[in-house]
Amino acid sequence: MDILREMGTDSKKAVEGIWIVLEDSGDHEVPEDEIGDRPAVKIARADNIHYQKALRKRLAPLVARGRRIGLDPEAQAKAEAESLHGTVLLDWRNLVAGNAPFDFSRANVVKVWTDIAYVVFKDRLAGLIQDAELFRLELQEEREKN
Repeated sequence: MDILREMGTDSKKAVEGIWIVLEDSGDHEVPEDEIGDRPAVKIARADNIHYQKALRKRLAPLVARGRRIGLDPEAQAKAEAESLHGTVLLDWRNLVAGNAPFDFSRANVVKVWTDIAYVVFKDRLAGLIQDAELFRLELQEEREKN
């Protein structure tokens, strides 16, 4: 078995990201110029090195303080969300929250990741960033053939 052919990850897409259109019929990758007015997110793999470094940097002071008084779960969740912004959650377009545009920003990523009102959207994003199939080499090669 050729493990790269069968299970290899496109390292460029895993870090630089892919655009996913969010549709009721199923989320799927699209080129940026085909998004139009559909809701879409640009995501990278959840375990990429940029996220790991950002998270380590944000958690370090919390862990140091946590040794004395315990790690604050809310502060930890905020640090994780801030680390996702720009490393895993790279952009989004055409999203609305409460009839108002919901622009891509660090504050809105934190809101999605920490506010219970957004938990279904958060779970959907979490599923996408963990979906190794979206970043597989084989799938990329097949898309290029079509």
